[in-house]
Amino acid sequence: MRYYSTTLAAGTATILGLVAAMIAPGSAANAASEPSAELIKAAKAEGTVVFYSANPVPGTEHVARAFEKKYGITVEPLGLPAGTLLQRFASELTAGSFNADIIIGAGFDNVVTNDYGPKGWMIPIKTAGIPALDSGSYPADFLNKSTATIAYNPWILAYNTDLVKEADAPKSFADLADPKYKGLVCMPNPEVALAYIEIWDRVRAEFGEKTLAGVAANNPKVYESAAAASSALGAGECAIAGPVSGPGIAALPKRAPVKALTPAVTTGTQMELGFINPKKVGHPNAAKLFAQYLLSPEGNEQQATIGDNIWVLDPSKSPAQIAALKAAPDAADRKEQVLKLLGRK
Repeated sequence: MRYYSTTLAAGTATILGLVAAMIAPGSAANAASEPSAELIKAAKAEGTVVFYSANPVPGTEHVARAFEKKYGITVEPLGLPAGTLLQRFASELTAGSFNADIIIGAGFDNVVTNDYGPKGWMIPIKTAGIPALDSGSYPADFLNKSTATIAYNPWILAYNTDLVKEADAPKSFADLADPKYKGLVCMPNPEVALAYIEIWDRVRAEFGEKTLAGVAANNPKVYESAAAASSALGAGECAIAGPVSGPGIAALPKRAPVKALTPAVTTGTQMELGFINPKKVGHPNAAKLFAQYLLSPEGNEQQATIGDNIWVLDPSKSPAQIAALKAAPDAADRKEQVLKLLGRK
């Protein structure tokens, strides 16, 4: 896979050591990254935190309830598909309505850095005074220009077992170009989010431009999000869906005749924690405590419990495994090329 990052792999020992230190009871790193009694008191005095998340609803609500149980602070969660969430968030902030206190977006570091930050809507999370970051206990490899990566959602394929036999199911994203799948595929609109461009750019790099053209020639049904494509698959509106995410498939009713698989060539959506300008939100201390929770081993695991998120502090995963999900850093530069190949331009 041409675009796999080697940065994390090179620091495997360092990162795993950091994670081990964070988890070890009584360790200096663990103690330094704990929220202060003053922060907890101030957060409890505010009593509420409004949490926007691009993770599917079940995972968003799960971590909200876990935080409530730990701190007794009410969480008002809003889970929406990545593109829809950012549209709503930007619309609210443009109107001067800072409803959310904290947000998890999908691969939105560039937007925060180049747009939301300069407008004063958000601040770099490294400057927010979060103990896990100030102490250095959260691995620097997962810090971006303005956000912190807390998990990855690998892009996967799924098929309706009522409509496709296992022997006939696709094994890779390149298989979606096979003429036998014409009219059978549903996919999220690649125009909606950079994360969709990134996975198709990886497919282009690995299998060639003709593969993307072949996908377009199969006339896939296009939905506005991976979650919507997953729902369509479960309802039998199509036989195969991709790229979709594990949490999205996990959110389907248990009776849905759907089976998923992770192709060898894939990327993962970076789920990134962003910090809204504390001078503008209603519950700045609760937001800081919630951020601290998500950047701790306990909270980091909880936000990935529902679905197939890979939480970045998981000691069972090597940094090399996580790094393999990173897309090419310049995938955005090929957006128009990818959209044209997929028949969207």
